[in-house]
Amino acid sequence: MKRLIHIVSSLNVGGAEKFVKNLSIEQLAQGQKVEIISFGKQSDVFQPSLTHAGINITNLAEGLFTRLKQLIYIFKNVDIIHIHSPAVIRAILPIFPVLLYKKVIYTIHGEVDPPQSLIKLSHQVSLLYLNRILAVSQSAKESVERRYGWNSSRVGVIKNGVNVVSKLEKPEDNSKIRLGIVSRLIPLKNIPLLFEAIALLPSFVSQNITLHIFGDGPSFKEINEKSQQLPHAVEVDFYGNVVEESNIYTKFDILVMCSNTEGLPMSILEAMGYGIPIISTDVGAISQVVIDQQTGWLYPAKNVNALVDILNNVISKPESILVNGKRAKNFIDEHYAISIVSEDYQRIYEA
Repeated sequence: MKRLIHIVSSLNVGGAEKFVKNLSIEQLAQGQKVEIISFGKQSDVFQPSLTHAGINITNLAEGLFTRLKQLIYIFKNVDIIHIHSPAVIRAILPIFPVLLYKKVIYTIHGEVDPPQSLIKLSHQVSLLYLNRILAVSQSAKESVERRYGWNSSRVGVIKNGVNVVSKLEKPEDNSKIRLGIVSRLIPLKNIPLLFEAIALLPSFVSQNITLHIFGDGPSFKEINEKSQQLPHAVEVDFYGNVVEESNIYTKFDILVMCSNTEGLPMSILEAMGYGIPIISTDVGAISQVVIDQQTGWLYPAKNVNALVDILNNVISKPESILVNGKRAKNFIDEHYAISIVSEDYQRIYEA
């Protein structure tokens, strides 16, 4: 059996990290010999659940030369190396000749790189050893010319994959519509737009809403303060970072996204896999999965009046939540289930 290793910059909360978690556990279940190398720490949030699932994780030691020696030693007995971060491509630049004799796959998860030096150079060199380059979306594929100077024709697309549940849990109390946010709390996500929209709703509508916010980040204090300015009838709960999806997507009925820009957030795919419809800004690749009036509702970024109209319509017709939620789950089951994505990667590994 071939030995497969995924390499990540960390196992903290993030789209790429969540995907590696999902994919690794699915590959292990399918009998693959899979491990993970992480540049992060043992305290990273996804590490305990991966270890509990039986996946061996190597946390690289501190110090540049020590890490490089450690990687060279590990790579000697590896058949397939699957990289998931531009920072990793940069980090292994000094030992790239070792990879010339290995099967190396690179998945591009985002469209914006961290501000690090040598990113572009390391990606130019990586063309010498990468066997396959894949992106999680068409827009991420098209971004490689701008980011790395690559010809995008060299890049394939395999979508992100998420866990899907076979049976949906019914809420214990459906007297109010539960809106959910699952996001890093940063300015780009524009979460206060939702507060502004709720404040503009008639009181007989807003009193039928509760708000559940999952995530953390530098904007927490500002968002918390603004949430306290909502009408008193609107209950707001902050949960922080929660790892287990079943403890997130059973707490609300609709996922709301207010981002000014996005690729295709994992939270949207995960929520839809739980039968939750989406209210989202029409940015990035979101419209590929959130079909307006079918699996959710779309509105222009920063347009608070459009968001108010959607909330008004949805809350006055709560049956649309269930109907669109079922459509959302069926769409994810057919196109984004992690079992399907795992099979796609297995064909790449075996080619």
